[in-house]
Amino acid sequence: MSSDSGSTNQRLESEQGFHDHAFEHGTRSKVGRFYRVLNDCSAAYEDKLMGLTGPGVDILEYGCGVGTDAFALAKAGAVVTAIDISEEGIRQTRDRAAAEGLTISCRQMNAEDLEFDSSTFGVVCGRGILHHLDLDRAFGELRRVMKPDGIGIFMEPLGHNPMINLFRRLTPSLRTPDEHPLLLRDFELAKTYFDQVEVQFYGLFPLLALPAPDSKLTDRLVARLSSVDAAVLPKIGKAAGLAWYAIIKMSDPRPIR
Repeated sequence: MSSDSGSTNQRLESEQGFHDHAFEHGTRSKVGRFYRVLNDCSAAYEDKLMGLTGPGVDILEYGCGVGTDAFALAKAGAVVTAIDISEEGIRQTRDRAAAEGLTISCRQMNAEDLEFDSSTFGVVCGRGILHHLDLDRAFGELRRVMKPDGIGIFMEPLGHNPMINLFRRLTPSLRTPDEHPLLLRDFELAKTYFDQVEVQFYGLFPLLALPAPDSKLTDRLVARLSSVDAAVLPKIGKAAGLAWYAIIKMSDPRPIR
């Protein structure tokens, strides 16, 4: 085994162990209130994703769990396959699908080495998954398993904002050592695999509401600050990378040479 493959295996084992524990104990729920500032981003992601689905559409969800989008997609009639590196995440997804009478193919799998034939899926999607992966490998696999007219859509954290990066440093137990919130250069990397890469930024001005307590007043404040995001972020170029999250849409996969 090469040192590179050894380090990759060690990284994957670390990710699996971390997420098995997180799924089993719900460790991220304690900071869930902070993510209220991303309500607009989450709603936009759901709207975009549901706009791509329908009866018979083959969809792969990267990184599943009991609260992910696989269930809504299955209810919309899509043919859903859900993968995760976590055995516990797969178990929870499978149990909820069975309880709700939904057909979802749940498989424990390495997202950097997919066990699917080429050109299998019309849509590949995921929330907060790409920043756990080796992007070269992940983008290559996404391109391979997507149909020529397929679309990849992801909601991912960004790594440029000093305030958010401080929060990450202060909460190391909430993340794995190998996480790497996306940088603007990562979107350029995606363009080497897809002819069309569209990025929309969310969660810059709503960060001002992070210290506020849970209340209807705070919800209204977040909504107003999200409106400022929508008006300002498309106009400020690379400075939009200071936002907390982005929605990335990738299409027109380039031929594999």
